Amino acid sequence: MKNIFKSGFLLLVFVSFLSIKTISAYAAVDFSDIENSYARDAIKELAEKGIINGYPGGEFKPATDISRQDFAIILAKALKLDTTSHSNEPTFTDVPSSHYSYSAIEAATKAGLINGVGGGKFGIGSSLTREEMATLFARALGGDITGLGEQLAFADQQSISAWARDAVGFAVASNLITGDTLNRFNPQGVAERQQVALVASRFLKQIDQLNPEPKPESTPSPEPTPEPKPEPKPSPEPTPEPKPEPKPSPEPTPEPTPPPSIIPVTGISINGASGNLQVGETKTITATVTPANATNKTVTWTSSNVNVATVDSQGKVTAIGAGDAIITATTVNGLKKATTMIQVMIPVVPVTGITLNERSGNLKVGETKTITETVVPANATNKTVTWTSSNVNVATVDSQGKVTAIGEGSATITVTTVDGLKTATAIIEVFVPVPVTGITLNETSGNLQVGDTRTLTATVTPANATNKSVTWTSSDENVATVDSQGKVTAIGEGSATITATTVDGLISATATYIVISLGPIVGVTHINLNAFSFDIGEQAYIDGSPILDGANVLDQITVSSGNIVGSAIYNSNDHKILIYLTGASRGHTVTLKNTITDQSGNNIIATTAKSIDNPVPENGVFVWTWAKQ
Repeated sequence: MKNIFKSGFLLLVFVSFLSIKTISAYAAVDFSDIENSYARDAIKELAEKGIINGYPGGEFKPATDISRQDFAIILAKALKLDTTSHSNEPTFTDVPSSHYSYSAIEAATKAGLINGVGGGKFGIGSSLTREEMATLFARALGGDITGLGEQLAFADQQSISAWARDAVGFAVASNLITGDTLNRFNPQGVAERQQVALVASRFLKQIDQLNPEPKPESTPSPEPTPEPKPEPKPSPEPTPEPKPEPKPSPEPTPEPTPPPSIIPVTGISINGASGNLQVGETKTITATVTPANATNKTVTWTSSNVNVATVDSQGKVTAIGAGDAIITATTVNGLKKATTMIQVMIPVVPVTGITLNERSGNLKVGETKTITETVVPANATNKTVTWTSSNVNVATVDSQGKVTAIGEGSATITVTTVDGLKTATAIIEVFVPVPVTGITLNETSGNLQVGDTRTLTATVTPANATNKSVTWTSSDENVATVDSQGKVTAIGEGSATITATTVDGLISATATYIVISLGPIVGVTHINLNAFSFDIGEQAYIDGSPILDGANVLDQITVSSGNIVGSAIYNSNDHKILIYLTGASRGHTVTLKNTITDQSGNNIIATTAKSIDNPVPENGVFVWTWAKQ
């Protein structure tokens, strides 16, 4: 308290010494670029008082950075410092006496308001940061700043330099400076001309509060000390000398009005006792500072737990979450404190029901599944639930609704609300998986022409296997592809192996296909069987054995000489045998060894021999077709 009073008193003496008064208004100034500036009124006020100037052309350039020397000029003008009584020896090496800011810098330095940047330099041309601006204005305003940095609640307050934190706290508490809309102070941000103008305007208002201009009617002239009036001396003798006129009492020279004494704060109280709020409610608390005529009655507000309740600079408390919070009002002068307890409660909203995201499900032994509950209404006060299983030997459930399958059978999982005992259930069937032991295909090989399709059927054993899923692959998709249903499509000549693999156990079965393409037809193209009647779709036989669609009957073909390879494929759709031979040449004879019959034994194609008498094609492949016409 002693230090606060002392610093305040010295400030007033200093202020009185500097003759700080509201500067007489200059002519109105109208800058062309301040219409949209948030500091427009402050800029006009300071310009009319002659504290700040604009640029040639009528601009103020409000968003331009302010330099240290220009700030010193503003400070000197605002405080009306004596800029004439200074040493001819410059204080700073970078501010010669010829510099336009020399007098202002020397005056502000002499007053102890501004320092250099080190190394004997002032920092001409350097920008001024926001925390530096706050510190200089707080230093000029005076007062005890100790501990006020702890009252700051900016999102970036940890970025404020340690040396500036208490001064920034003082400047904020004195309503000189604020943060941005995101509750950031931006301490290292460069101060703009419009920012300095706004803070300087607030600064002058604070000075006026501390040192108001005396009002003539309220400041009586001091009573002159009365001098004893001498008794009129009788003239010893009448003389022609005129009697001297009595001298009027001399007008006393009024002493300078002494600076007003600082009236320190002695206490603070909060109106109203502790109170209760529900989440979302607000309440404004007022503080009374004593004495009522204290010089600086500025108060800061803080909350002990902003997760429970917040408080703004006007004492408005907002309930955030359940719990207790202590709201503290602290005077800037004297750091006197008063507190009140705010208890925040959550309005009780009863539970009316509960549902589960599924009503039933299947699990195999060892598997887990998490069931999710929904309590209604969504804003119910107590949404706590408990979980139980009707048969823990079949399935268990933990406190989070995670179900674990234990053994074969059925179990009912029940969730119950603590508030209202509302319930919901889900039936879980647990089974023991039956593993796959084998897989077979309906055929293991075959021949296809390019473009043909064939569907393979996979049989998984045992029939009651739990997972009978199968995947299909081809060893060469340039020859044949296969889809997820086992449908094979012939793409190009060659050989491809189609593999079916069980998902459970990875057991495989294969079928190999030879794919051929129909080349140029040479030689005999057909045998006329008009003498024999045959029904479309009727089965064909060789030596009593049915010829399957697509079957290779090359062993029924002979060639007179030469190393002949190829295939002979029966096509039941049009009753043809297509013979593909590689290596045969002109003069060879191709013979169908056996008679092809129908199911009743009637001949379809008799043993036939044909001679190769056409030119050999470039690809060396000959094709003959035996067919019913």
